[in-house]
Amino acid sequence: MQRVIFTSYHVKQRWLQLQHYKKGQSFSNSNKQINDEEKLKNRMAIKALIRCTHFLARRHIPHTTNFDELIDLIVSCGAEDLKGFLERARLNATYTSKVAVVEFVEAVGLWAEECLLKRLRQASHSA
Repeated sequence: MQRVIFTSYHVKQRWLQLQHYKKGQSFSNSNKQINDEEKLKNRMAIKALIRCTHFLARRHIPHTTNFDELIDLIVSCGAEDLKGFLERARLNATYTSKVAVVEFVEAVGLWAEECLLKRLRQASHSA
């Protein structure tokens, strides 16, 4: 087997999942029912990913190039739920890809727009 050098923890995990997939082994638990506790953990992990996107966008940091490194930093600092979520994700679910980051940015933008419109509607109008 050839030696592979990984740039990030998540890339390494995806590569390992792909190796299991190629061998015909099931790496994910896709056939199992997801219980409420796991749904809550997944929701919290997605929330953490969106908060990271929001952090980068608010500080005008290029999010498509720095997102994966920020997630790696957070996981290395002890975010076990996020680490577990990214390890359990299916092969076709890359939550740290550029496409995913753009979708997170769009979601944050819609949220910000909704909050702004709500404030404007609640504000007293003066002539």
